[in-house]
Amino acid sequence: MVPLLGFFLGALSSDGRARPPARAEAEAGSRLALPLEIELTGRLSWFILLRWFAALLAVMAGVWSLRYNIGLPGMTIIAVGLTVALYNVFFRVILQPRLKNHVLNANLQIGADWLALMVLMHLSGGMHSPVLMFFFFHVIIAAIFIPGLGGYWHAAAATAIVGAVGWLESIGAISHVRPVWANLGPPGGFQLLVLVGSFGLAAFLSAFLTATIAEHLRQAEREQVDLQRELAGAVARLERANQDLIAMNEQRSRYTRTVTHQLRSPLSTIQAMLRVLLDGYGGTFDEKTRDVLRRVDARAVKLLETVSDLLNLAALDFQERPQAPQRVAIEPLVTGLVSRHRPAAETRKVAIESNIPEELTLNVAPEDIELALDNLISNAIKYTPSGGYVHINGRLAGDEVQISVEDTGIGIPPEAQERLFQEFYRAPNAKEFEPIGTGLGLVIVRRSAERWGGTISVTSAVNQGTTFTLCFPETTRPCEPLSAGDSSGASPSSSPSSGP
Repeated sequence: MVPLLGFFLGALSSDGRARPPARAEAEAGSRLALPLEIELTGRLSWFILLRWFAALLAVMAGVWSLRYNIGLPGMTIIAVGLTVALYNVFFRVILQPRLKNHVLNANLQIGADWLALMVLMHLSGGMHSPVLMFFFFHVIIAAIFIPGLGGYWHAAAATAIVGAVGWLESIGAISHVRPVWANLGPPGGFQLLVLVGSFGLAAFLSAFLTATIAEHLRQAEREQVDLQRELAGAVARLERANQDLIAMNEQRSRYTRTVTHQLRSPLSTIQAMLRVLLDGYGGTFDEKTRDVLRRVDARAVKLLETVSDLLNLAALDFQERPQAPQRVAIEPLVTGLVSRHRPAAETRKVAIESNIPEELTLNVAPEDIELALDNLISNAIKYTPSGGYVHINGRLAGDEVQISVEDTGIGIPPEAQERLFQEFYRAPNAKEFEPIGTGLGLVIVRRSAERWGGTISVTSAVNQGTTFTLCFPETTRPCEPLSAGDSSGASPSSSPSSGP
């Protein structure tokens, strides 16, 4: 029997940790299960393995009783042992793979064991039975498997079962089985061997169970500490990488600001001198020379625009603009922008109008919202053919201010809308319609809006037009663009994207 006990304990434990054979199978088949579910499945499999050992002990005790005539109903005890083995097969093969409620599973298994222990207690001497020791073992198991007050309820159930068997035997409701060791007086000889052996086995199994669980918990704590150290190291590395990226971005922005500042002054001088020559103050030129000067002037204007965009973008990146928000009235600001862009619109034969409620205001830095709207209006005029129109609309929608710039221009292809807010990106049809451009305007618009908790969205169809909508404050849903002439009613739907 000692080698057999060693075999079962070896199957349960290795290096002081409980490792049920079904544990690996449970983990392999439950890759997506929660760690707690995997742990409970492993513990229940371990419980089933222990029950095989208990069933074998019961059968051996029955055989022993028959052979040595110790006063116990050996065949009945063997039948109980076989019954335990039978319902253990049911738990292992049928119930455990199908019942996902691990607490209910544990309660059913322990409940079945209570019945078996009650019968074995009665058959082996009632209140004198060595099986009494194993009730404590099951109470420990119940406390491990079942959370909350589950262990206490099972302790109460064990007490009730033991008391019920003793009471029923005392009143003669059930017969009392009297084994040979249940004599009066101090225990000795065979009685002492049975009682001490049963107590030692129960104590050993309880200590083994508690030790393996405690070792498992200690191992889990060590793994948690190791994981926390790894996470702390990873966080520190990410923090250093983030600081490096910030430093690199600052260096890039400083370089951009330095270069663009150095370019702006000579470019402005070149443009001024070209205008002097084109206005005839430097003498008379033939038409071919004037055409060359006009081309050079156009290129200088575009280059100066690029320099200005780079400076604006660098300033937004590092928030060099004033941070103190003001209550800005949108209607006069948009009216001023419309007046500023009207000459360019008239040159291109594009109508430009605005419809902004006088009471519409925003709590932002005026230069930021002006910069964003200036770029949107400029783009709308630039990419709208002759005979088209540009409308600037505004409304208050709940606690959100929405301002849209709508045009009847060339539109933006769907495949290009996903990249509109990338630096220096321009849609293919925009390049064909207007070869010169920086690809920075919409980047500036988005960063200006996001700086004050705003968002930007776009709806567009090729050759039908585009609507960009700014929303303040930031919302968790795409903004709805406003229709031409609509400052209060419903607006068409939009999808979040980036600009041309």
